[in-house]
Amino acid sequence: MTKPTTDTDQPHARLALIESALHAFAHHGINGVSLRTIVADAGQHNQSAIHYHFKNKQGLVVAVLAYVSELLAPEMQRSLADFAQQPSVNWRPLDLTELICRPFIKIDTDGGVGRTAIKFMSRLTWQEGGQGQLLLVQAVQPYFSQFSPALIALNPGKPIDMLTFQLYLAVNTLIHGLADSGLLTRSPAMGVEQIRRDKPKQMLNYFMGYIAGGLFTPVDTEAPTALD
Repeated sequence: MTKPTTDTDQPHARLALIESALHAFAHHGINGVSLRTIVADAGQHNQSAIHYHFKNKQGLVVAVLAYVSELLAPEMQRSLADFAQQPSVNWRPLDLTELICRPFIKIDTDGGVGRTAIKFMSRLTWQEGGQGQLLLVQAVQPYFSQFSPALIALNPGKPIDMLTFQLYLAVNTLIHGLADSGLLTRSPAMGVEQIRRDKPKQMLNYFMGYIAGGLFTPVDTEAPTALD
């Protein structure tokens, strides 16, 4: 539970509300928790505190996402700095995938608030009306778009719209995969929980290979499919 603060301690009260909402949204969903509960868990006594600081629940969601973006920012900057060290055409697909995903993996494996942040982003995509999905895309798109030169170079001939679609799927797979992997230790599934417990690095390598396989799979737009 967040440390109680006074209603007059505005900067700390605002942060307490954000941290309380992050935890609540991550564990119960955006629509699965009341504002009254968030206010109480933040140690606030004024039930209008959220309206004062954020106007409404959606404003609070936006503030929580901004807080999560700040957690990711240092690791994103490191990945982009490493990306700039060599020409786009020199990257191997798996190495590039690991570099792109590294900020999200880093805060998740650090545990604590980082893992909660990943769960929040996963929950956000299920917000009714698609608002959460749009917010998340807007938040992470500037980061992922900077890898476009290498993604294009390593996917010769692939239509840009199809590459964009595959990147969108890769991002969703990354966030939901990290959020869901923690459930394996509590909900055994065909022995997969043993891999997470006993071979975490090997499991992560498989995960990165899975994302890379989808992101760098050639697409034949003319070939018939089972849906035709």
